[in-house]
Amino acid sequence: MKDLIKRYLDQGISRRQLMQGLTAVGLSSFGSKPVEEVVAANPKTFFQVYWIGGRDQMAARVERARAAGAVGLIITLDWTFDTGRDWGSPKIPERMDLATMLRYAPQALVRPRWLAEYARTFRPPELTVPNMVAAGQPPPTFFGAYAQWAATPGTGVSPLSG
Repeated sequence: MKDLIKRYLDQGISRRQLMQGLTAVGLSSFGSKPVEEVVAANPKTFFQVYWIGGRDQMAARVERARAAGAVGLIITLDWTFDTGRDWGSPKIPERMDLATMLRYAPQALVRPRWLAEYARTFRPPELTVPNMVAAGQPPPTFFGAYAQWAATPGTGVSPLSG
């Protein structure tokens, strides 16, 4: 699970790249932090938008990124998601419930910053994708957003067939 549950991963990468003088960072629609926060950390942010949902939904994502200050777009019209995944890839949990937290507790024990972040908020990290909805709206989980992608006409995937 490593970096998946680190609360500020997208922002941290963006800040590190900015400090190193790198020219830009790309943030996916599936990113774990809102585009507004990532652009604030690195104003050289490109936003990656996928062909998900209808024209109005896609236009709203693009407008949100523009309003946040993203300097450009990365437009992905196709996407392959293999349910088999790579060997050694960690399981992506749907939510952080008690069973999931117990399963990953040994990893948190050897990563004191994770534990400190939890101790400050008393909340487990959310496994959501906030850039798939309007700012301030409840974000879907990663798999909820994936189901929306699979249901989008033209993607070649049916939610029933995977």
